[in-house]
Amino acid sequence: MNRFWLLALVMGVLSCVTLFSACEDDDMGPIDDPCCELAPIDFEDHAPGTNHPNGTSFTTQGQKYDVLDFTWSNGGITSSGMVMIRDTKCLNPGGVEAQLNNVNIKADLPAEGVSCISFKAVNKGGNLNLTINNQFLNFSEASDIDGTMQGGVMIEASGANDVAGLWKFTGNITDFQVGGQELFVDDWCIEE
Repeated sequence: MNRFWLLALVMGVLSCVTLFSACEDDDMGPIDDPCCELAPIDFEDHAPGTNHPNGTSFTTQGQKYDVLDFTWSNGGITSSGMVMIRDTKCLNPGGVEAQLNNVNIKADLPAEGVSCISFKAVNKGGNLNLTINNQFLNFSEASDIDGTMQGGVMIEASGANDVAGLWKFTGNITDFQVGGQELFVDDWCIEE
């Protein structure tokens, strides 16, 4: 989503008023207990407005991601989405985050896997995809996966539609991808 601005000329004075902002006023909800104690992967090495279309790969802070097809809630598949690096302030008031727009991103993981993946997330609309250890799930919101196991991995997911939270996955993770129609993600932690 974009910010919408109204410019008005009132008595010779030009003023700018924000009518609507997709994310600035969202309640962040509980953001605690990520996988890493150190600086997470935060996409800050990509300029706002950078796009990564489906079928490409990109690297941020040394972590590679593949941009892949997205599955709609009705089972249809689209190849026309992209990852957009945005400064919408959904998850990071002072920087950028990644908007997964009708795509999945697959984290490049070591062959032996990792023990924990976490990231901040907020779903701004539509369904979501999750694949862990080659087991696929199509779902609607964080509460659908919170407290469940997928591919032998324990899932904790806070937040709700339009409310940010922390998604955390613990176990032996050898394959991981997540996507949405309007899913914003930031501050990834991937622990071996």
